[in-house]
Amino acid sequence: MAESSTHKKKVLFTTNIPVPYRVCFFNELGKYVDLTVTFERSNAKTRKQEWLDNSFLNFKGIFLKGIQIGDDLSIATEIIRIIKRGNFDDIIIGAYYSPTGILATEYMKLKRIPFMFSEDGGLLKEECKFKYLIKKHLKSGGKTYFSPSAHSDDILKHYGVNENKLYRYPFTSLNDDDILRNIPSSVEKNRLKNELGITYDKVVLGVGRLVGFKKWGLLIEVSRRMPGVGFFLVGGNPYGSCYEKYLPNLPNNFHFIDFKTKEILFKYYQAADVLAMPTSGDVWGLVINEAMANGLPIVSTDKCTASLELLKQKECGILFKVGDGEGLRCSLEKVLYNEELRYRMANNCLSVIQQYSIKGMAKAYFEGLSRRG
Repeated sequence: MAESSTHKKKVLFTTNIPVPYRVCFFNELGKYVDLTVTFERSNAKTRKQEWLDNSFLNFKGIFLKGIQIGDDLSIATEIIRIIKRGNFDDIIIGAYYSPTGILATEYMKLKRIPFMFSEDGGLLKEECKFKYLIKKHLKSGGKTYFSPSAHSDDILKHYGVNENKLYRYPFTSLNDDDILRNIPSSVEKNRLKNELGITYDKVVLGVGRLVGFKKWGLLIEVSRRMPGVGFFLVGGNPYGSCYEKYLPNLPNNFHFIDFKTKEILFKYYQAADVLAMPTSGDVWGLVINEAMANGLPIVSTDKCTASLELLKQKECGILFKVGDGEGLRCSLEKVLYNEELRYRMANNCLSVIQQYSIKGMAKAYFEGLSRRG
């Protein structure tokens, strides 16, 4: 249960931009604690302003004044004043890698102010010793590390974090009512296909930005070898992206779909038969959560933290190696043409993802603050 208003902990949470699912999470966490959230930016260069969310209902949101850096970060010295004057019981650093996050953590280390880290996932890459030592220093000093997966735990331990400081939470973007209770029937799938103008019997879905590391080119090449299957990629307009070069010879069964509202996107999830995730490196990959919430089996590379964490809990999908087109094709065909397997995976997806709601995420953070604070 949430603490009474007279006994709420005073908590500061730092992050970069007001991403919708994050704002929902902060509103939920604000039911448990007296929450202040600092945002480095009000928007990002690669995000449409209307996509962001400023509905700060249960927390105090502060947009820092600073020098913008890159897509969605900044350096804002104002964070020091907020930490000094806020008299917070707990401070959680979200974007620790940003200049503002680094400034905040280094200041607190210097002044011996206890603080916590919030991790959304991670990828372990080969790096020189100097870069390793820099990262090890940046990740040091926290009294608690909120971690969403065993893979993330391993990365934190790789950089010297004590295992006893790790605290698990379910990372997600889903509200309770986003998660289906039962998988869509064949009748419902056909109805949705008609509504969306999909004429294929078998459908492979991809969801994500049209950026290089997503490796959608591999999915396009695989679609050439599966001409009877419809491939739909919801991620934006390919013109001007690194995938524009595929357009002159794009297979007839491959379709780029522009960004959709959450309501329409979820209809695509429910109409499809399998989600393809050919990424070369997703720190988490929230589309995996979304697909599973709609009873959609997953075929993903082993470089997506969400896939590594969620698919291991039950048989929810198949993993393949980055760049392995034949592995991707065989995995897709295995799911598409084995109805019993696909049905079992779909039900397992719903079973696993029930625990991954924003309410559950906020409750886990509150319990972590209560035990570690």
